[in-house]
Amino acid sequence: MLPDSLNNIASLIGLSSKNDIRSWKSIEPGLSSRLWKLETTRGDFVLKQALTKLRVKDDWYISPHRNKNEYNYLKALTEAGFEYTPKVLNYECQKNYFIMDYIDSPYPNWKTKLISGNFESIEAFKAGDILGKLHSFFLERPDLFQTFNDKDLYFQTRLSPYWVTLFSKHPELKKYINRAIEISLKKKITIIHGDASPKNFLILSDKLLLLDAECAFWGDPAYDFAFLLTHLFLKSYAVPSYLSSLILMIREPLVAYLPYISWEPSKCFLERVQFYLPILLLARIDGKAAVEYLDPNQKEFIRSFIKAQILKDTKLSRCAHSLPSVYETWHEAFLFLKTLENNRK
Repeated sequence: MLPDSLNNIASLIGLSSKNDIRSWKSIEPGLSSRLWKLETTRGDFVLKQALTKLRVKDDWYISPHRNKNEYNYLKALTEAGFEYTPKVLNYECQKNYFIMDYIDSPYPNWKTKLISGNFESIEAFKAGDILGKLHSFFLERPDLFQTFNDKDLYFQTRLSPYWVTLFSKHPELKKYINRAIEISLKKKITIIHGDASPKNFLILSDKLLLLDAECAFWGDPAYDFAFLLTHLFLKSYAVPSYLSSLILMIREPLVAYLPYISWEPSKCFLERVQFYLPILLLARIDGKAAVEYLDPNQKEFIRSFIKAQILKDTKLSRCAHSLPSVYETWHEAFLFLKTLENNRK
C-alpha cells in the first residue's frame, strides 16, 4: 500500500491528476526503506520511505527523518547536474518520503555482480572516482554544513550500530574504537556519503550510480573510502577466485581517488583509512548489519586477523595463520596500503 494518496503523489511528481499514474508496485525492500516503482505519463519514478526499525537481526531504530537527509544530499547534486547519483523531484515532510527517477540496470547492484564472481577493475576505478567527485563537490559547499551536521543521526546510523555495538563483544578493543569515533567526529572536511558499499552502486552501461545517501554527514572522507575497501576485502574472502586480485581490487579505487585530495596531504588521508579499516571489517562481522555471505568459520578468522592487526598479538596471528592463503593475501594488502602511505607526501 502506498504511503500517501495518489493525488498527493501525482502533485509531487508534477502530474495533472492521479490518472497520470498508470501503475505502481512495491520494489524488493532494502534494510532501511520501503520502495515503490511508479509508472506515469512522465516516465518512471521511485517513491522511497524510510523505516523506523531496520530489517536486521538485532534491534536497530533510526529516525525516519533521515529520508530528508538523503533528499537534501541528492537535491544539491541534482541542482548541480551531477550524473552519478539519482535525480530527485520532491519531498513529503509529513510522511517522510521522496520521489526520484527510476533507473533501470542489468544488475541489481555492484555487490550482486561481485558475489557472482564477476569482478572488473574498471568498476572499482569508477567507484573510487565517484567518491572523489562527491567529496570534492561538497568541499566547495560550506553553506550545507549545518544541514549535514546532525551528530545524533550520524550516531544512530554509523557509530552505534557499527562501532559502539562492538564494545560488549570486544572490550579489549574499546580504546582503539573510541579513538576511531573521536577522529571521525573531529574531522569535519566535507559531506561524506556514509554507506559507500557495493550494494549501493548501481551498474549502468557506461557508468556506476551511487544510491542510498541517508547516512550523509559532514565528516571524514577517509571513512567513506575505508568503508568501500572493507567490502572489497570481504568479497575477496567470500569469492576464492578474488584472493589473487585483492591488491588490484583496492588499488584501482585508490588510483582514481587520490588525485582529488586537495584538503590535506594524501599521507594523512591514507593513515586514517588504515586506522578505520580494521574495525570496519570487524563491524561487518559483529555489528548490527553483519554481512550474510560469510560462514561462522570465516567470521572467526576475520576476528582473529583483525585483533592480530590491532593488538599485535602473536597468539592471534597464529590462529589467523590457520588459513594461510587468506592471511597472506590480507596481510600483503595491509602492507600495500602502509607502503603507499609511506611513499606519499
